[in-house]
Amino acid sequence: MNSLTDNAIMLKVRDGDLDRMGLLFERYHRQLYRFLYHMTYQREASEDMVQVIFYKMIKYRNSFTGTGEFVHWMYTIARNVLKDRGRQKSRCKRG
Repeated sequence: MNSLTDNAIMLKVRDGDLDRMGLLFERYHRQLYRFLYHMTYQREASEDMVQVIFYKMIKYRNSFTGTGEFVHWMYTIARNVLKDRGRQKSRCKRG
């Protein structure tokens, strides 16, 4: 089962097999955490953002077409989550 490509797994998730997201989580949660931690140097915030990213991958799974690489799609979501966090922090400073 672990021999499936990331794209094949995500296509199965997109088509309703949500249990397969666990495989992608096992493959990528550490890598995402390192990326986010490198950008923020905040352990808890990075852990929280990893969870948000996987939530959004499930929520927006229908936007995954399989024509590009899964990792690119995942990191697009990660960068957007990071930007959202930056906007929220700047609002808090102003407000």
